[in-house]
Amino acid sequence: MTVLAAFLLLGGGLFYLMARRLSWSHGLEMIALGGLLMGVGFSLQLAFPGRALTLPLLVNHTATATGMLCFLAGSRSLVGWRPLGWHGFVAWALGYTVAQGVAEQLAGATGRYLMLASVVGATYALIAVSLFRGARRQARELQLGFILMAVLATALGSLNAIRAYLLVSHGMAALDMDTGFQKMFYTLVAVAAVVMTPLLVWMVFARLSAQLKTLASTDALTGALNRHGLTEVLESHWRLVPGAAVVLLMIDIDHFKAINDQHGHPVGDAVLAMVARVIKAELGGMGHVARLGGEEFAVVWLDGDEPRALRVADRLRRAIARECVAAGAAQDGHLNCSVSIGVSRPCSGMAGLDHAMAEADRAMYLGKQAGRNQVFDADGRAGVFAASSHPPLAS
Repeated sequence: MTVLAAFLLLGGGLFYLMARRLSWSHGLEMIALGGLLMGVGFSLQLAFPGRALTLPLLVNHTATATGMLCFLAGSRSLVGWRPLGWHGFVAWALGYTVAQGVAEQLAGATGRYLMLASVVGATYALIAVSLFRGARRQARELQLGFILMAVLATALGSLNAIRAYLLVSHGMAALDMDTGFQKMFYTLVAVAAVVMTPLLVWMVFARLSAQLKTLASTDALTGALNRHGLTEVLESHWRLVPGAAVVLLMIDIDHFKAINDQHGHPVGDAVLAMVARVIKAELGGMGHVARLGGEEFAVVWLDGDEPRALRVADRLRRAIARECVAAGAAQDGHLNCSVSIGVSRPCSGMAGLDHAMAEADRAMYLGKQAGRNQVFDADGRAGVFAASSHPPLAS
């Protein structure tokens, strides 16, 4: 038990420090705090082995019960559910401390230990359910880790349920450390702690790896793909559906330099983010958007039908023209913008991607030359268009 207490304290402290440096740290932070509290509980049990209701024993059981609540909150946060606020932990700790006094009055030491075993067992059951349910929402490489943690939680919950039953049947004699059950109980707790540590480390690195992969393929300002991400998406698409036709749309924000010059770069950034958001909303699941640099975006329309892609392009153009961003120097404090869009012929492989992008780029510049806020196809034909909804800015 001494080694277990030291392991929980050191491991919990290490994971807490690690969690404080991560942007998605809440679940890991709660699990680390749970380990620290459980370590405190085991340490107090070693330092004060008596079973009478004393202050150290009161703190021991409250720390253990609160540590279990931290485990539950951390597990739920790891799978993406809403975290529990700090006031909930404080209320739980105070309530459990009071409940110990009530249990002592009603059933003596047996009542207190029975309450603890029941609470710990029930909490482990809730943890197991949360992890089993949440595993389905995780990336494939993380699912096994969540399932293994759920299995460990199920085993520990079952042991605590058995412990509660033995307390009811045999009273405090069930906690005699010389019994086979007690030896098995603490052996499994130690094994679970040892297994959980590398498992959590592996999950941290797996999430960091996924985060780095996302950062490498995503534009930080708009959340759209970057050029590398667009290439990866198309390669993956053509691996799954070889030879499938797609249409490329090149989109350029009209008068963007003037927007930056007249309203400032924060407003320009807001315009970029708005355009990306509108494009993603309009595409739904039928396309991908990437920011290629500056004010230029590329859209992959997965349908592969050029006439339909032209209609989608015009829908994007009109949707962006309807939106506005806050700009104090603009009329009414709001700024509208427009885009020019070029549409390529269908492309069915990486070999033709550069040619399709060049086609869409030339068509987009035809729209610029024709007055902006327009859609042109690769043959130089104008699509449906309308005048800009805001006074033109000097380019």
